[in-house]
Amino acid sequence: MNVSLMLAMLCGVACGLILVAIILKITKTKKDNGIKCKYDERQIIARGHGFKLGFFTLVIYDFIYGMLGIFSTKQLFDPLLAMTIGIMIAAAVHITYCIWKEAYFSLNEEPKRVLIAFLLIALANILIGIVNISNGEIFTNGVLNFRIVNLLCGFFFFEIFIALGIKKLVNKKEKE
Repeated sequence: MNVSLMLAMLCGVACGLILVAIILKITKTKKDNGIKCKYDERQIIARGHGFKLGFFTLVIYDFIYGMLGIFSTKQLFDPLLAMTIGIMIAAAVHITYCIWKEAYFSLNEEPKRVLIAFLLIALANILIGIVNISNGEIFTNGVLNFRIVNLLCGFFFFEIFIALGIKKLVNKKEKE
């Protein structure tokens, strides 16, 4: 990997972290005497189960990927992409479980802001992913590379957005 590509990746990660900090500042409101992210006992238990499911999902993914690496003669993904896919799958399992158990949002959190942020993140990443595909930058020597991560990240956030929307509809129907 050349130096300019490494610097661009580091700059992208730094910008991403700054963006996450800004989004957290906007979505995590301070209410109830300045306490952030206050969860009740039921939510804490559900979040623990969600973390456990996400962890075991990652373990299984890593095992399957490792076995495919042993038995396959051709590499499908570069290592960064492969590990990022595993993290995204595990996080999606955890987050979706927490959404269904109503343990994703804290008691003092504003879901509307999070929904808007997730939708904007999804759309921005999907757009970047489409640009990378149209520029022909997603393959290196016939192997899918890390440049597809934006598209996958967009789908990841869109999946969360859809899960939140479906859960909201289900809750609305149950109230009627």
